[in-house]
Order: sequence, then structure tokens, then C-alpha cells
Amino acid sequence: MKRSREAQQNPAVKLVKGVGIGVLSALLSMLLLLTLVSLVLKVAGSVSQSAAGIVTVVIAAGGGFIGGNVTARILKSRGLMAGLLTALIVAFVVFIIGFFLSGNDIQGTNLIKHGILIIGGCAGGVMGANHRSRRK
Repeated sequence: MKRSREAQQNPAVKLVKGVGIGVLSALLSMLLLLTLVSLVLKVAGSVSQSAAGIVTVVIAAGGGFIGGNVTARILKSRGLMAGLLTALIVAFVVFIIGFFLSGNDIQGTNLIKHGILIIGGCAGGVMGANHRSRRK
């Protein structure tokens, strides 16, 4: 029991736990949104390439925002740093997956997408750290 209390009070353990949960929530939310959008596009039929690109950028920003927000709410402080760290890890994971699935092709649009994901993560972190609970 004493060991678990020490782990909860250690800021490094709390940071790793918060970022891990934030990264998982960001990746799962992005996967869920991409699945939902792909089902909608399948029913709708043909969609232009530019519209699909815009949707993926919005989903990346939303996933980064959710991940940063979750991390900052767990940490309850340092929102910008928490969101940035979470978004950097998510962007790295998405980059590695895309790098291997696309045949080792790096495009400028992907770098812009990752940049927007990181900005979304920072915004989510700041909003999550500044969130006030409704309980009094």
C-alpha cells in the first residue's frame, strides 16, 4: 500500500501515466473518427481528394486535442507541456505507421498534417489544464 502511495506522488510516474493515457485516447479517437468518416464516405459514394485531405487534417487536429486534453486533466497542471508531449508522441506514431504503409513516401502535406496535430494537442492541453471541475 505504501509503494502505491509513493508512485502516485512521484511526478515522473504521474507524467508518464498521463501521457500514456492521453496518447492512447488520441489514437483511439482518431481511429474511431476515421472509421466513422470512411463509413459515411462509403455510403455517400465518390468524394474528391481535397475533401478527403481536409477531413483527415480535421481528424488529426481533433485527435491531438483530445489527447492533450486528457493528459492535462490527469496532470492538472502544465497543460501546454502535457499537450505538446502527447501530440509529439502521437504525431511520431502516426508518421511511423504512415511511413511504412505508404511505401516509405514522405510528403509535405503529411508534415503539415502533423504540425496541425501538434497545435491541436497544445490547445487541448491548455484547455484541459484550465478546466475547472463542476463540483464545489
